[in-house]
Amino acid sequence: MINHAAARFTRFLFIAILASWLAPHCIAQGFGAFPPSSSGATSCSATGANWLNRTISGPILTLGAATGQTSHQVIGTCGSATSFAPCSLVAGDIPTIPLSSGVSGTLQAAQEPAHTGDCTNTAGNLAMTCTKTNGVSFAASATTDATNASNIGNGTLGFGRLPTPTGGGPAGVVAALTAATGAISNTAAQVIGYAVPTGTLAVGTTYTIEAWGSETTSTSPGNDTFSIEIGSGSLSGNVIVSAAAAATASVTTLPIWIRATVTVFPSAVSGGMVVCATSSGALSGTCKTAILNTATVTAGQSNVIELVYQSGASTSSINFTLAKITLEKP
Repeated sequence: MINHAAARFTRFLFIAILASWLAPHCIAQGFGAFPPSSSGATSCSATGANWLNRTISGPILTLGAATGQTSHQVIGTCGSATSFAPCSLVAGDIPTIPLSSGVSGTLQAAQEPAHTGDCTNTAGNLAMTCTKTNGVSFAASATTDATNASNIGNGTLGFGRLPTPTGGGPAGVVAALTAATGAISNTAAQVIGYAVPTGTLAVGTTYTIEAWGSETTSTSPGNDTFSIEIGSGSLSGNVIVSAAAAATASVTTLPIWIRATVTVFPSAVSGGMVVCATSSGALSGTCKTAILNTATVTAGQSNVIELVYQSGASTSSINFTLAKITLEKP
């Protein structure tokens, strides 16, 4: 801005000085022009603007900048002045520069204005403090880590947000038969099963498996085989406990009931089973009991725990109509 003003006034100097300050004080005797010819006499004074040095030597006028002037001034009509003189520019003398087109580069932090509203800062400081959203102050929970359960003081946490408990719990019925199996004969088949979530079996995890059905046999039914198995998939053959009960020949749709309990031990899964029928019913004895058989499980894998049945003859079968697996202790 100062450079532009200086450029304008430089052009002015040559005209103003010759036209206004010097001409009135230099008169050529017997001539009408300055400088006069060498044959004429001249009378000149060197008065004029105090910010110029003027030297007249014969026909030569020499101009130079005067020393001892006040710093940071320009030659012009600053503010409300109407005569040219050294002066200090005021705000009204400086044109407005549009930021969108007249300024380039990076705004310095010191030029940052103060902001108000949802976020505030002090002028010249880029650090912002935000305490509101659309004029509404943040709730206390806005700055609380809600992923840390210790910070949750009220409300209801959805079940899906809970970690998978031991044994795939919580405790309760984890599998139930929703339709009758139909007649299962001398090909081993699953009656009911439950896929235990990977890595959730722990020492002490306990399940109870129960089933109800009706048996029909031929003249040579053989033995019914009931087993509780556990493995990476159904019918893995990894037997926890098994009971073989002699079936009664030539019966039709007589009731039968199975109950088994299995518990995870430090190095294996152990279980006990009882298979019962009514007196003079589907089995030659009222109940058949088996206990303390064990099976190992592979750590970290998903395990299917299931009740498997197989009759002793193709003409003998059981149709299971109810069955469930209950997680007694996760």
